Amino acid sequence: PGTPHSSAAVSDAAAAASAAAAAANPQQQQQRGGQSYSVNVGELAVIQRLRAALRGKAGETATLQARVKELEATRDQLAGELVKKTQQVEQAAATTVELPKLQASYAELQARYAAAVELVGERQEQLEEMAADLEDVKQMYRQQIQALLQQLGSQ
Repeated sequence: PGTPHSSAAVSDAAAAASAAAAAANPQQQQQRGGQSYSVNVGELAVIQRLRAALRGKAGETATLQARVKELEATRDQLAGELVKKTQQVEQAAATTVELPKLQASYAELQARYAAAVELVGERQEQLEEMAADLEDVKQMYRQQIQALLQQLGSQ
């Protein structure tokens, strides 16, 4: 069953071979389906060996078919992995293309940051100078007020 040669076909082939052999050397008569066949004992042994070989080949075929299915499953799995790896390579290639752009952008941002830090430092110095100037002005104003008060008090 499931093979190109069914057991009925094998039996029919064996009967036909037996009939052909009987014409050459009739030693044994066999009845099958109302027909009479002559079978040589040596030919019967050959037929039995052929049947056994056929059964062995059928088992071998089933084993090979199972192996083919395993290999197909492995092939499908590897094809899926190949697709994933190809996508990863494409992503890596895209990243590699973007890398110089990102490096240039990073360098530009670093330069802008350094300029901003320098500007903030300069502004901080200006603020400190202005705060010191304001303190000086306040001090002079206090001194002038005290001088005016002394002049008013001495008059």
